[in-house]
Amino acid sequence: MRADRVRVQRTQNFEAAYTRVVGSRTYAIGAYTESVSNAAFMLSGQHGFVPLTDTLPDLGSNSHIFNIGNYDRVGYTSSVKQALGEHMDASLGVGRAGGLAAGPDTAAVADANDVRATIHQVQRLWATAALSATVPFSGTRLTASYGWTITGC
Repeated sequence: MRADRVRVQRTQNFEAAYTRVVGSRTYAIGAYTESVSNAAFMLSGQHGFVPLTDTLPDLGSNSHIFNIGNYDRVGYTSSVKQALGEHMDASLGVGRAGGLAAGPDTAAVADANDVRATIHQVQRLWATAALSATVPFSGTRLTASYGWTITGC
């Protein structure tokens, strides 16, 4: 909602990737760009923090859905996956991605435009590691993974 009118979030994505299999190992690289208009952002905080204008209540929580406007972001990724026998594999991935963050001065917000002004685009490095296995006969797939995001990059 913005200016007392409900608006639909629209997203346009472009992605390019390349994958190469060498023996039991798979290498992949990729890049993407995303353009979002009328971005829906979940706001929560102490009573009175969320502006009452330009928000819709989230019916599943005490939060509000807030239209932060438009943003564009880009990112890239690279990964390697190694088969560890017939039913198990391990993978590592790294990349850089665009995201949204609130500024440190969120206590000084008075209206919806002040809240929008505190939200800005950031780039973050990330890494992930995963181990996956398929249970023979049932085909059940089990995966354990861990991810890290590096701030200040």
